[in-house]
Amino acid sequence: MDFVHPYLKLCQHAKERPNAPAFEARRIRNVVYDQFQEVSWASALKAVQQYSNYLRHQNLKSGDRIAIMGKNQVDWVLLDFAIMAAGFVSVPLYPQSSEEDIRYILNEAKVKLVFSDTPVENVLVPTVLFSDLEVQSEKYGNQDFVPSPRPADEIATIIYTSGTTGTPKGVVFSSRAIQLSVEAAIKVIRMDDRDRMLSYLPLSHVAERCLCEFGALYAGARVYFLEQIEKLPKVLPLVRPTIFFAVPRVWEMICIKLHRELESSSSALVHWLSRSPRFLQRYILGRIIPKKLGLQDSRWLVSGAAKLSPETAKDLSGFGLDIREAYGLTETFGVSTFNWMNPIKQGSVGKPFPGVKLKLGEDGEVCLKSDFLFLSYYKQEKNTNAVLKNAWFHTGDIGKLDRRGRLSITDRKKDIFKISSGKYVAPLPIEAKLRNHPSIQEILVTGDERPYCVAIVALQNSEVSVKELEVLLDRVNSHLPPHEKVHSLACTFKPWTVAGGELTPTLKLKRRFILKQYQDKIQELYLKRSKIEFLDEPIVEKIKSAHSGVQ
Repeated sequence: MDFVHPYLKLCQHAKERPNAPAFEARRIRNVVYDQFQEVSWASALKAVQQYSNYLRHQNLKSGDRIAIMGKNQVDWVLLDFAIMAAGFVSVPLYPQSSEEDIRYILNEAKVKLVFSDTPVENVLVPTVLFSDLEVQSEKYGNQDFVPSPRPADEIATIIYTSGTTGTPKGVVFSSRAIQLSVEAAIKVIRMDDRDRMLSYLPLSHVAERCLCEFGALYAGARVYFLEQIEKLPKVLPLVRPTIFFAVPRVWEMICIKLHRELESSSSALVHWLSRSPRFLQRYILGRIIPKKLGLQDSRWLVSGAAKLSPETAKDLSGFGLDIREAYGLTETFGVSTFNWMNPIKQGSVGKPFPGVKLKLGEDGEVCLKSDFLFLSYYKQEKNTNAVLKNAWFHTGDIGKLDRRGRLSITDRKKDIFKISSGKYVAPLPIEAKLRNHPSIQEILVTGDERPYCVAIVALQNSEVSVKELEVLLDRVNSHLPPHEKVHSLACTFKPWTVAGGELTPTLKLKRRFILKQYQDKIQELYLKRSKIEFLDEPIVEKIKSAHSGVQ
């Protein structure tokens, strides 16, 4: 495949279909609109050239690092293209990142300039607000622009991991690897200029950059930008995406919402459906629910970034939403395997994308090889050599293959622990089963070097009863071998959030942080041996009184 730099691909679209919409958003630079406004390919190219010229007058040299930290917006993507076109290196940052992580990344990457929605506190790096970008760059808009991108196989961007186990690692990619990865994805999902996608997850996450930034660029697809995920239910029916990607937590929230609406409905149709065979329920709901959500045009409904519980996938299938799981890591630019085959095997992440080789290590570790793997972890040679061995990337994920070569991910190698009997426990599948309950926001199962497993639970329903949680625990335990059974739940009504430190910006558990935060409570679980324990004192009496009426 011939190499085409992202900037040259943008030039191609601007030449061949200058007036076709590349992006749509309700905020274009500093103007907010009631309806989505189009940005054509020609306008996008002009803005990229203007921003590139502006960057060249900021006392920067080729290869200097420029950080981008902002909400999902057109200028985020255009600025990234401009950085690459002018020969600089982009370093995306999560808007929800802690001050500590921001300072660490800016220092390690030697960032020279930051673009942000808001002022960045307590850093020495010059910051330009997105709201000022258009005005500051305006005088460079009519200057001639000659691109000077970095060589295809040299560093083009550094994507920092969300830091589930500690300090974020900078994952280095070349522009050639970016093209090869998204072209592999485009080939399988057959993305083209008729497709519509909605960008609402952080653009600093590799999945969003793969699909909504570079995937859309190389395929010529249209991208709509949503700055607030809370508005997703209202915006989806307006966009009607043909490809929709969501993390498992979003799918779980959709599933819970649908169940609650059906349970509270008094319509004759819902009453009749409740007594109908499952195939008939699925047939009818499959014609109502997708349209209600705005997903009736979606050719692909995709889940990724974490494991989707089989129970959630099955429930959504009953609503006519067939979710296909994808498996990718930051180090593979999000492109590894995809469950594109029919019939869909729930719980599987499918087969490798074209150009990806897959094998399992002796311990079941998933190993991947392709021409678009990351170059290295930035300034971390030891960590790079630990995972890149003979051109194979050792992912740290544990998986298994079925007879058709379809992969299922069972756990993270570093998350597996051993109880005192010597038996190993993989917590992720257990957590997925327990988290399927609508009252549970998140859950962490632990038991390393302990006699049995216990769990810390973040609840999202103050009306949940002890009896309800006991029934859930008994039901899940009935399907687990003895050494994996969870003996106690320690429940908190304190939400686990990115700001609180329990979750990464991609909504994954920060296990080390949570275990340290609750270490005393975990110890108490083993001493008290109670089945359900509530950690929030103000809530305890309310729960106990609710429980006393359940006999």
